[in-house]
Amino acid sequence: CGWRRSRDVQRMAQQPPTELILAAGTIGELGLAERIELAARIGYWGIGLRPSDYDTARALGHSDADLRAMLADYGVTVAEVQSIHGWAGPAAERAKGDEIERGCYRVADGIGAGYMMVSQTTLEGDLDLATARFAAICDRAADHGLTVALEYLPWGPIPDARTAWTVVAGSNARNARSEERRVGKECRSR
Repeated sequence: CGWRRSRDVQRMAQQPPTELILAAGTIGELGLAERIELAARIGYWGIGLRPSDYDTARALGHSDADLRAMLADYGVTVAEVQSIHGWAGPAAERAKGDEIERGCYRVADGIGAGYMMVSQTTLEGDLDLATARFAAICDRAADHGLTVALEYLPWGPIPDARTAWTVVAGSNARNARSEERRVGKECRSR
């Protein structure tokens, strides 16, 4: 993981595919068709999508069947849908998060996805309440075939692996895991 010089990127692109995921925010505002093609060309096996990426592609006339065919043709999968924010915060934050969550389910139901990212939040109440809210998200996500990844960030109320694991384990959800992202690299813990 980490930032690579262009020579390293070229060498990596010539190697067999790995579990690299082209995150939704990595390449700006490319359209979904262009993102799928780019991911395949540079050796990513999966992409991350926001519900708005999917909604834009649909508004441009791409059907779910078209999008699934593009993904299959390029050998790329939708690895992650992202990202639910505000999920453990006050009602107004949770309402925005609920809207994103419903959008993630549209993507998963329409073209498939591996996991849904649950990310930044504030806490309304204690960690037990946050754990219960995370568990509820996991229950809903299971109905759509999604694993739920809890991303921990050092500046948030779930700042480290220990706290994230407390929430994940406390949820008792079989489809839950914790996830760490660092600037310039992605590392997973399952």
